[in-house]
Amino acid sequence: MSDLLDNPKLNDNRDYMYSDTGFYFRQEFPIISDLIATGSKVIDLGCGNGSMMAYVLEKKAVDIIGVEITQSGIENCIKHNLLAKLGAIDKKN
Repeated sequence: MSDLLDNPKLNDNRDYMYSDTGFYFRQEFPIISDLIATGSKVIDLGCGNGSMMAYVLEKKAVDIIGVEITQSGIENCIKHNLLAKLGAIDKKN
């Protein structure tokens, strides 16, 4: 089963292109935001284009950073003044 999850030909988000997409809203954003205390430090693993980070920052005063595998996601975050770093969270060093 783990071979299916870590098979880039079947399940790979490294090719996502966020350069032409705007922020989006997902139903879980308010639920996640409600779980975060004001003043918290937050890491958004797999932050994509920064949509959830932007939502949380709009609702709460927090320190938030994203980690994303796609360069286009990082560039979109930076374009919107969101702190994000390039990284693969599903791979061993």
